Amino acid sequence: MKFLLGSFLVVIVVACPIARAQSCAGDCNGDHAVAVDDLITMVSVGLGLTSVTECEPGDTDHSRDITIEEILVAVSISLNGCIGPEASPTHTSPPTPTPTPTSRPSGIATPTPTTTPLFSLGCCDNLTNIPVPILCAQLPQQQCETLFGGTWKPALNCVVTQGCLESTPTRTPTPTPMPTLTPTATPPLILGCCDEGLICHQVTQQQCEQVYQGTWKAAEVCTVIGRLPACRPIETPPATSTPQPTHTPSGCCKTSTGCTQLASQQQCTALAGQWNPGKVCQGGSQCSGGER
Repeated sequence: MKFLLGSFLVVIVVACPIARAQSCAGDCNGDHAVAVDDLITMVSVGLGLTSVTECEPGDTDHSRDITIEEILVAVSISLNGCIGPEASPTHTSPPTPTPTPTSRPSGIATPTPTTTPLFSLGCCDNLTNIPVPILCAQLPQQQCETLFGGTWKPALNCVVTQGCLESTPTRTPTPTPMPTLTPTATPPLILGCCDEGLICHQVTQQQCEQVYQGTWKAAEVCTVIGRLPACRPIETPPATSTPQPTHTPSGCCKTSTGCTQLASQQQCTALAGQWNPGKVCQGGSQCSGGER
């Protein structure tokens, strides 16, 4: 579009005389005429080089922008003069003859004539009454055929770089299905350290790989090192050795009723016996090795 608008800067200066002093679309400076300076200003607005406030009358559709169609209307007004106070030139249609009603057989409905709305837009190509080489413009039928000598195609849309084309139906985007989470061999409730590089999380392997896209370390724990959390090995407390019971030599305890093999002299004293360390009670009556 900017290439086509830029071509106006060359064509307008040599092809457009000053219009008659009337209120017209494209009268940027309010002098009741569409001059070359007004058309250059409209082209500058259309290229985005100037604000639309520099030529409010050129923005006939109040879109806060100036299109090729609006510049074409201003060029036509500059060439042919302004026909009235409206923004775009109008064309007086010849009087429509009143048809003479004719009798029709009963039961046959009278067809209702269909007419194209006056301001219905369509694609206008083969433009001849314009010094600007463009492929097409989106215009009403009246302006297309009367002002620019073009061919009006109501069912097509104008693409300025390609010409009149059929409307492309809007495609409804197909929703993308969510990926199915594949269960892993690791039980989902086993927590480990999920390393993301600069930060870590204490989560399951499935959450780490599918949610955080991190590296899961089952034997490490997420803890704060310095100021940032990081994975570090789980500290295993040192194994404590179980103290072995001190071996107390057993002995034979000689009592009035016989002998007993005991572990300590204290046990023998409690039985009011005679303690014989290192001896063995034989037959329940005699400590081997003699009595002490």
